[in-house]
Amino acid sequence: KTDPRSGRSRGFSFVVFETIDGLEKALATLTHMLMGKNIALKKAEHKPGKVYVGKLTADLSSDQIQFHFSKFGKILLFEHPIDKKEGKQKDYCFITFEKDTSAKQLIKIGKT
Repeated sequence: KTDPRSGRSRGFSFVVFETIDGLEKALATLTHMLMGKNIALKKAEHKPGKVYVGKLTADLSSDQIQFHFSKFGKILLFEHPIDKKEGKQKDYCFITFEKDTSAKQLIKIGKT
């Protein structure tokens, strides 16, 4: 993944394996090298009701985002990280709903 503003690598990526066997083999390997660098491999945690919201513009406040998404269900946790270098909100957030059905409904709709 790259930062859309700077074009630099954000230092992480997500890989979806076709089979559980592939995931287990990757996790069983102690060290992984990519382009001459050691990389860490971790299995993502499944968190029911949690969604990633990306491509947020700087003019949207956290309150506006929460208000919009609260229409889909009760929000338990809202995370809108701050860029430590810039001191500004990042262009993405994470929303955890009380019910997993709220998150599934959003994913099914796609854009709101």
